[in-house]
Amino acid sequence: MKPSFFAALFFIISILFLQQISFTDAQKAGEIENVCAQTEAPDLCISILKSDPRSINGGLKTLVIIALEKALSLADGLKDRCPDAYARLVNHIGEAIQRVQNDQIPMAILSVLAGLNDVASCYHTSLLTILRIALTLLRLLK
Repeated sequence: MKPSFFAALFFIISILFLQQISFTDAQKAGEIENVCAQTEAPDLCISILKSDPRSINGGLKTLVIIALEKALSLADGLKDRCPDAYARLVNHIGEAIQRVQNDQIPMAILSVLAGLNDVASCYHTSLLTILRIALTLLRLLK
């Protein structure tokens, strides 16, 4: 039995579609690397963003939210050492995420800056670095 014209056409379209998906993923990875290159810790930025599947289809706003959520996940380290700073930080980062979602970028920047002040007194360097990454990404949205 000879393959039909439609079967061959379907096969060709499928291959082209898969190539387009691969190109889009590679293009998105390049965008993440370009954005992260503008931060103080590009390798950490790339690692954080690429580890979240939302980064594949998301824009810069999604990347900011991913970075802020990563900061929140690290904030638990402050619970015992600096409970007051921890409570303020969780509040400020929660506000920042909500403000990014509502396109209130200048207010989100202020919330992240307040979060940075909360963490600075507790000497949590990795959390400070991630917050500064998020701040840089936020400023790119502005």
